[in-house]
Amino acid sequence: MPNRTKIAIADDHKIFAEGIRSVLKEQEWINWVGEAFNIREAIQLYIGRRPDIYLLDYHFPDGTGYQVAEKILSQFPEAKIIIIHKPIIAINLSFSSIAFSNPSANNIHRKG
Repeated sequence: MPNRTKIAIADDHKIFAEGIRSVLKEQEWINWVGEAFNIREAIQLYIGRRPDIYLLDYHFPDGTGYQVAEKILSQFPEAKIIIIHKPIIAINLSFSSIAFSNPSANNIHRKG
């Protein structure tokens, strides 16, 4: 089997993270490497597992996904991080792009 893409998620909503995991783990090309539920765990998960793609929630009770991304990218500039702001925005910091989605309008707008 070819190399699989390592993916992890950090989200304080456990049910959301588990739902994403259950969908993505079904894909043959994905190697699921873990979940984190707060800022400290999110940073430790990335450092310990080094996912190829890291999905981060924007809001945490103890900070933001943007703060996590800044810390990770300062040490690992090659990191590929997608910040998810449910339900309307995803920011891919590794490619300096932003995608806005309005579910009620059924469209996506991209910048970058």
